Amino acid sequence: MTICHGLLERYLLYNNEPQRVLMISDKFSLKSPEKEFMYEQMSREIDEYNDMEELKTDFKSWIRLCLKQKEMTEDLLKQSILSEIHETAKD
Repeated sequence: MTICHGLLERYLLYNNEPQRVLMISDKFSLKSPEKEFMYEQMSREIDEYNDMEELKTDFKSWIRLCLKQKEMTEDLLKQSILSEIHETAKD
């Protein structure tokens, strides 16, 4: 995190790359009304947290879940590409 003009700015390091993405939640629009509703619901839950340790624990769990989802997506994509290559090689 960096401080700029007295405001705290949050950055996300992506794939251990040197560039950082400024985290402004409004920047990432959701196309699905269901996902937007989930976001609003979860945002309200976060606003109600009183225990900072519980918030940290839940956030760490959320990060792990997101990273696991990313791993699974990468594995599925890799399997799909390899399957396509294998099918193409047969022809």
